[in-house]
Amino acid sequence: MAAFISLLVALTIMLTWLSPAHAALVRASKMSVSVQPEYDDPRVLVINEADLEAGVQLPVDVTFNIPKGADIGMACEVDLNGGHSCKSFRTVDKGDYQSLTFNVVKEHKVFLEYYYDAFPAGASQRSFDFIFRPGFPVKSLGMEVQQPLRSSGFTLTPVLPKTFTSGGFSYRAQDYMDVSVGKPLSVKVSYSKTDNSPSVKPKPKSPDDTPAADGRSGGESKQLLFVLLGVVGTMILFFGGYMIFRPRSVASNTGGRVAPNQTDGPGGAKKPKAKKGDVIFCTSCGTKLPRGGRFCSQCGVGQT
Repeated sequence: MAAFISLLVALTIMLTWLSPAHAALVRASKMSVSVQPEYDDPRVLVINEADLEAGVQLPVDVTFNIPKGADIGMACEVDLNGGHSCKSFRTVDKGDYQSLTFNVVKEHKVFLEYYYDAFPAGASQRSFDFIFRPGFPVKSLGMEVQQPLRSSGFTLTPVLPKTFTSGGFSYRAQDYMDVSVGKPLSVKVSYSKTDNSPSVKPKPKSPDDTPAADGRSGGESKQLLFVLLGVVGTMILFFGGYMIFRPRSVASNTGGRVAPNQTDGPGGAKKPKAKKGDVIFCTSCGTKLPRGGRFCSQCGVGQT
């Protein structure tokens, strides 16, 4: 029993280390937030990319605060070659918004992409408030807002002072330093647009880049399943071994072998009955019997 308890403790410790809960405080050295209204979808696309500080111990939970009802495109960690590994995630209702959390295992660069409905569909005058609520402290943050193609009267309040063009789009941007949790950054976006088509045609999504329906990537769900199967298999093997090799209080007569002083002796002669104080056994299964016992408690056979 002590060994069994020790195994359970060891398994609990292992699962704890597999869990992100033991991770250290999350901080980012830099982050970019790109707001792209009607880019490849009639909704607003938001892309977050952050470099965690080198001192952040992995694995770690990373949390982003996003609008309620947002449609998650990708929640990933990014390797040095730019490869995106989609992660499982969980969301929690926070009232006016929701938090999204996923576990980062190997890389210090994280990526989140989502779409959300920011303004009524069909209206020629578009206006919405974008609010960025930091989920962790950021040393240097750059926010940019992309102007949709075929739009006019594009204004931001407050004004983002930097302007630039890239890929045929115009942007307004601003840099922020020492962004802390609990201090949101907000900007009101307004413009006119007579059509409801996005700026560009959407690209087909790769199945590997799309989180599973329950928010889990296929690879990570399989990894968790293998871990759980390994834990259950180990417990079954341990318990089976314990049942086979556990110490026994009495030596049972196996194979239907007859216990001494209970059956006929050689030539059919009756052996003497057990004397007072002698140990007797069941004539059928070999179970040790109490003194004066007339029936076996295991198989129910009567004793003579």
